[in-house]
Amino acid sequence: MDIIQVFEQFPTQESCINYLESVRWANGVTCPYCGSSNNYNLNSESRTRHHCNACQKSFSVTVGTIFHDTKL
Repeated sequence: MDIIQVFEQFPTQESCINYLESVRWANGVTCPYCGSSNNYNLNSESRTRHHCNACQKSFSVTVGTIFHDTKL
């Protein structure tokens, strides 16, 4: 896939995040720090960050990946 195809497939940040979440968390969002599925979205509209009720950490789909600390 070249860069043009990437932009065609993911025209918005939200579409990219939705795809990454569906791949990483096909069975529901789980905390990358403790593995708990007891979490909620911090940003109700953009769904970019989640908060774990078990370990109290916030995270996004990119935590622990090569995309960590990057903007999609």
